[in-house]
Amino acid sequence: MTGAHTWHLTSLAFAVAMERVGRDRVPFPFTWTTDARTAETLLARRSEARRQADDAALLSALSLLSSDEPQITACGTGESDRPVRLRAAVAGEFGVVVAQDPGPSADRGGDVHVHAVSRSALVPTLVSVLPRVAAGRIASSTAARADLVGAPPSYLHGSAGDDDIRRAMAVLDAPRAGLGEVVVGYASAVDGPLAARGGFRWIDVSGDGRYLLISGDQVSVRPADLHAITSALDDAVRRAVDGDPHGEALPAARVGQLDAVPVDGYGRSRGPVR
Repeated sequence: MTGAHTWHLTSLAFAVAMERVGRDRVPFPFTWTTDARTAETLLARRSEARRQADDAALLSALSLLSSDEPQITACGTGESDRPVRLRAAVAGEFGVVVAQDPGPSADRGGDVHVHAVSRSALVPTLVSVLPRVAAGRIASSTAARADLVGAPPSYLHGSAGDDDIRRAMAVLDAPRAGLGEVVVGYASAVDGPLAARGGFRWIDVSGDGRYLLISGDQVSVRPADLHAITSALDDAVRRAVDGDPHGEALPAARVGQLDAVPVDGYGRSRGPVR
């Protein structure tokens, strides 16, 4: 695999291509669907999908998604609850970034775009296919996780530390237009989430903009322009590349797994993203 190249596939062609590299299921977080309603139509669709997938360079790029090398997933919702589904992998000087368009429903993906890139272009390419939202206007803050868990919805006190908590809560409790999570790690199952070595969330605040949230004992919330997202992702990828693929995975709370640690004020549910 050399240079840079992009392929545009139907979700069925992507599934067929993954079969060609030894995967009987598409990797997380992708889905595939077809409009075929009869066996005859499905046969024709699969025949066309096989033609789309019959490309040695494409298969070489997709084989990275089946490797033991570091991988990245990005999942979430963007404007109008449009699903975000991305996965990338890096091996040596080569990388692949795969993005799926929203499909006809939230649980059905659309067309798939495969970008074979150099190692140096991996992070910029991945950032470029994330939904584009301007950075938020609330200043950066860092606070102890325990302080945020116990803070009331309207937190108004006077110390410098209180100001950090107040700013963080202003973001975490605000109505949201989008929400997502980037995880960097290693494949732990054929079609499941990665064993995380790092990552972060993004939060799109309605009427304001995007923020990065990095969650651990200390929680960092900061405006997320392209430079901030690129820097955070580049750092997480570098740590994963330099780390031990068989080492202990981070607990979900350290990365901010959406199903493990609520971001709505760290426990105050606001219902679905709007």
